[in-house]
Amino acid sequence: MDMSDILIREEQEIARKYLFNDTWIYVFWGIGNFLVWLSLWPLAFMNILPLWIIFIIATLNCCLAYLPSHEAQHGNIVKRSSPYFWVNELVGYISVLPLLTGYKLLKETHMLHHKHTNDPEKDPDIGTKSRSFLHSLWICGVVQRQPNAGYGLQSEFYKKNISSRALTEHFIFFWFHWIFLAFLALSGFGLIALSIWWLPRLIGTAYLQITLSFLPHKPMENKGRYNDTRGWKAYTGTILTQGMEYHIIHHLYPSIPLHKTPSAFRDMRHILEKKNCVLDGGI
Repeated sequence: MDMSDILIREEQEIARKYLFNDTWIYVFWGIGNFLVWLSLWPLAFMNILPLWIIFIIATLNCCLAYLPSHEAQHGNIVKRSSPYFWVNELVGYISVLPLLTGYKLLKETHMLHHKHTNDPEKDPDIGTKSRSFLHSLWICGVVQRQPNAGYGLQSEFYKKNISSRALTEHFIFFWFHWIFLAFLALSGFGLIALSIWWLPRLIGTAYLQITLSFLPHKPMENKGRYNDTRGWKAYTGTILTQGMEYHIIHHLYPSIPLHKTPSAFRDMRHILEKKNCVLDGGI
């Protein structure tokens, strides 16, 4: 057995320690965050809280909405063989409602991202590629918010790679959202719609694309198991990046839940160094 095989075996032994650990946290996170966001509507309509406070809370809700669904996409909350796997799917669907994206669409595009990481023709996340952190504010905050940004849901890429069910599910929700917002605007509640859903979603999505897509894969050009994702450090700390500084562990072992990736990273660091991985990149 050569050194490479020994390292892989050691790496796998470390990974096994962290699989399916305390994944109940994502049930409370995903559903709890959604319920807080949902509660903002009556609080706004009844004028219980100032709209500016509601806007801040809604923006935080949107920033926190994706990762529970991300764990569900990988089947990390409840094992697929369990009779309670429906809880996994429930969290996947409910947690991303504030972000206005269908769960199945997210799941299918995310699996493509794992399969084709940093491929300019096949990675659905390649549209977030930027020259720098400051440039990513423009790309993810403005360019990606335009119609048909990235691949665009009507492009040949999606028609070839995404199931019709996922697209249909997404579009039904998408149009319901716009009908609902239009109804609120015509009824005199446009500022509430703007403050709880429309603007927080735009800010939250930009934050998520920068933190979860661009920075872990910067410069989004390298390929290969140990090269397409990196470890990095942010001045804001791990909490504000939602653990994405250790995203390299997720790409190596997607079944390790998010909150266990820092510990797995520390345990695997000596192996990753021998693999010449980037482990201390900046923003």
